Amino acid sequence: MIDLLWNMLTFIISLTTLVAVHEFGHFWVARRCGVYVERFSIGFGKRLWSTKDAKGTEYIIALIPLGGYVKMLDERIQTVPLHLKNQAFNNKTILQRTAIISAGPLANFLFALLAWLCAFMIGVRDVRSLIIDVIPNSIAEKSGMIIGMELKSVDGVKTPCWNSARLELLKKVGQQQVPVEVVMTKSGQLEKKILDLRDWDLGNNSQDQLFNLGIMPCCYQFTPVLSHIAPNSPAEKAGLRIGDKIVRVNHDLLDSWLSFLTLIRKNPNQSLILEIERQGAPVTLTLKLGEKWVNIGRSGNRIQEGFAGIMPEMLPLKDIERYEVTCRYNLYLAFSHAAQKVWETISLTVSALTKLILGKIPLNYLGGPISIAIGAGASANNGFVYYLIFLALISINLGIVNLLPLPILDGGHLLFLAMEKCRGRPISEKIQNLSYRIGLIFLLLLIVIALYNDFSRF
Repeated sequence: MIDLLWNMLTFIISLTTLVAVHEFGHFWVARRCGVYVERFSIGFGKRLWSTKDAKGTEYIIALIPLGGYVKMLDERIQTVPLHLKNQAFNNKTILQRTAIISAGPLANFLFALLAWLCAFMIGVRDVRSLIIDVIPNSIAEKSGMIIGMELKSVDGVKTPCWNSARLELLKKVGQQQVPVEVVMTKSGQLEKKILDLRDWDLGNNSQDQLFNLGIMPCCYQFTPVLSHIAPNSPAEKAGLRIGDKIVRVNHDLLDSWLSFLTLIRKNPNQSLILEIERQGAPVTLTLKLGEKWVNIGRSGNRIQEGFAGIMPEMLPLKDIERYEVTCRYNLYLAFSHAAQKVWETISLTVSALTKLILGKIPLNYLGGPISIAIGAGASANNGFVYYLIFLALISINLGIVNLLPLPILDGGHLLFLAMEKCRGRPISEKIQNLSYRIGLIFLLLLIVIALYNDFSRF
């Protein structure tokens, strides 16, 4: 319950902050373009607090903190007095209206830049891209990766820490293969490997997508406690539950999770006798494994493997400090790194959205408010710097989503302005209103899908 309340609190603070930044962008540029702003609201519904400034703008904080808006004077939706017509939004030039609409997403990008700038000046802690374990028969093992290697680059881009490695690898989603460079920490010998990404499944519920490649980074350790059980899986049918601790397999003590995983994969359709600890009491179950076919490397050959549909808890290493590196820079270098991070994240997000639209990434990758709330709580628990980075990432995503050409979003308004420029006259209000309804339906559909994905994961 405490975790839930903490996640909700950080979610509300995060969303309110980013909405305020986005709407302030619209507000500030509208004022500079001479538009009369009637209302600046954070949230919807009942007013909790309000005030007015000398220019007549009403500032509101409302009950439901799930958005916000800036209401500008506009002849299309209200009667405007003659002396205020030159301050109406619709009477401004196309360039001015474009600037006002674009200012919201731009404010989100600038906020992300400032958040990363502060993070790099304070100091960002990370861990070296050292591999402490490799899952048998995984993508990583098939490429030749072994324990003790350190990932130095992905497709020519240096990866001094795991966060940079994750970012570069995620950019390659949808590609068939990617070249990487690794080095053995003892010998220092640099080697080139090829990761075959055709079987890289990002859709399951592992806590780290590196694990789906078969890489165990030097920041985690497995425990024999179950953290996830797939619906309708052999594990669920056997009666396993989240929180169960596996003690013995076929009457032998479980020495490591990886050895248990290897046993599962080598025994499709076979039964395993599990002795587990459930709430302090011993329980014995029979797990009848399922089967699946997997590709072997780039040859196109396939083999049959067993599967159970379970995931273990992954906890931080107790001696993680010896793997940590701290990235701290002066103002100039911090700005340079922050700008690079903003650009990389924008590129990655646009690429992911494009692949989602083209069907290269399944819709179950979409995350909704529950995912954001959990991410907000987890990042805040890790410290202020990580919370700043989380806000930067969400701010960029908010800015990009608002630029999608859906009529109800900023991108849709920009599309109408572009059409107005080409036609020499505005799009009719009837067509715009119809487009808004269609855009709203489509947006609600995406929200429903994202919520469904959230509930299916958690």
